[in-house]
Amino acid sequence: ALNVLSNIVTTSGLSLWPNVLANFVVPNDQKPGTLVQIQPNNLDWVPVSRSQTFTEISVSITDQAMRPVVLRDIAGFQCIISLRRVRD
Repeated sequence: ALNVLSNIVTTSGLSLWPNVLANFVVPNDQKPGTLVQIQPNNLDWVPVSRSQTFTEISVSITDQAMRPVVLRDIAGFQCIISLRRVRD
């Protein structure tokens, strides 16, 4: 299992760790260096910090023990984050 962490997330409810933006299981037949495609790719709406203004959004990947996963792809890591205003 992999976790996607972000500094903007507060108590997502997806984990005991408060900053988990998403989590997923990598298929057993996934070969190292190949594109990880998670199906279905459902959107998880999680709360973000309301009282802060962010000048930077950090995203990282960890394993199920919260150890950093080293990405060695020269193309980097792409993550799309959609933000929406909460209706009061």
